[in-house]
Amino acid sequence: MRRFVLGIAFGLMGLFVNVAAADGPMVRWDRVEGFVATDLASYTIGPWVVSPRWRSTGGGRVMLNLETGFISIRIAGVSWANHYGNAPIGSPTPLPGVQVKGTVACDSTTRYGDFSYVDTPLLAAMEGDLFFEGWLDLPAACRERPAELIFLVRQAGPGGQAETILLYGAGRTIQ
Repeated sequence: MRRFVLGIAFGLMGLFVNVAAADGPMVRWDRVEGFVATDLASYTIGPWVVSPRWRSTGGGRVMLNLETGFISIRIAGVSWANHYGNAPIGSPTPLPGVQVKGTVACDSTTRYGDFSYVDTPLLAAMEGDLFFEGWLDLPAACRERPAELIFLVRQAGPGGQAETILLYGAGRTIQ
């Protein structure tokens, strides 16, 4: 029953969000995906390392209004694949106390300028789902070169994996 009521509330909020976010150029990521650690090589994006722990999602989408800075993040079914006795493979929640944030990175290829980014506040989490809606103070590079934008979900802390990249936006379109 609780999920049903929350679903209706988010649906109604989504109607408002679509109206609030509709007046400007939009960047959309139609999927949010995790990394699969297939080898021991270390990968970086900007100043951050990709987490060596496997991640997967049941789906997700991110919408960013470049004019207003409004961002809507919905990620479903995050599997943290914690390989510990107290968290079985495919656990729907991270380790206790772990928090995550969304990151919009500008000039991700550094072809036109320095790598810059803006973080969301902590993403709300419920039973393996992550969500956030609000406004970001986007760097000028994000507005000027939307083709250079990437979306990431990073661990906010605490612990040795703090600031590592956990998930990324895929299927980007710019309208």
